[in-house]
Amino acid sequence: MGLTRSRDWEQRLASYFADTASVEFDWGGNDCALWACAGIEAQTGVNPAAPFLTVERFMYRTSRGAAGAMKRYAGGGLVEVAEKITAQHGMEALQGLLYAGRGDLVLFDEGIGPALGLVNLDGCQVFSTGFQGRASQRLTALASLAHVRAWRVG
Repeated sequence: MGLTRSRDWEQRLASYFADTASVEFDWGGNDCALWACAGIEAQTGVNPAAPFLTVERFMYRTSRGAAGAMKRYAGGGLVEVAEKITAQHGMEALQGLLYAGRGDLVLFDEGIGPALGLVNLDGCQVFSTGFQGRASQRLTALASLAHVRAWRVG
């Protein structure tokens, strides 16, 4: 069974983006996976990372700790975590970036490794958390993303 967006999902997602705009990156608290899943929760009322959060939230505070937590949870890294949570919640894998719409989940190469983000409400950019030391939100033009995978939210 897939996720269903609430009637006011656009307003809820806009509020989520605004509310988290200045929250700093934090391994195990506000990293790209947890931030993106909380954004999905804003749209649907369901946080696809809930099983992971039950076991691993705040159990890691570094990139190395995050790697261990992801390996324990999904047998690999961020790609495997994204595949597991999207499969568990019936999120449709999209055939390409051109099919990703507003609020959809995107996995992309950030240049230092994979990252998860959400398509902005303009449909042309991806919001993701920044990396350590940067403010939470960072916009990246969809057209500039490399090695992209995307899943439909709702």
